[in-house]
Amino acid sequence: MITFTTPPPGLGCRVFTLAQEEGLTGAFTLSSLDRPGVRLVALDPEHWAPGYRPRLPRRDLAAIDVADPDRAVRLVIATVRQDGPQLHLRAPILINPETGAAVQSILDERAYAEATGAAAPAAG
Repeated sequence: MITFTTPPPGLGCRVFTLAQEEGLTGAFTLSSLDRPGVRLVALDPEHWAPGYRPRLPRRDLAAIDVADPDRAVRLVIATVRQDGPQLHLRAPILINPETGAAVQSILDERAYAEATGAAAPAAG
């Protein structure tokens, strides 16, 4: 279970389960416990967006009580489209792996488009 410090924009819910998708490395489903039926596809950028290493805002890391950015679990929301998943790289989800505290960070970096196509997943 993960709990967002504030609800992700537009969702109005904070508590989710996180489940690995069978047969897809680095693919997860976030399912709201606050609002049944609200589900998000989340991907591990290490597998789906090689080279994605944004600078994480210190305020967001502090909100989930993570001092070392490398300790935060990073996921990106994906929109599933007919031509493949679109990754929302400017708004990663950061999770404290020990407590389940989470925040959706909104990055200022212009290097990442609002949404971009996913690469074929890296072997892992």
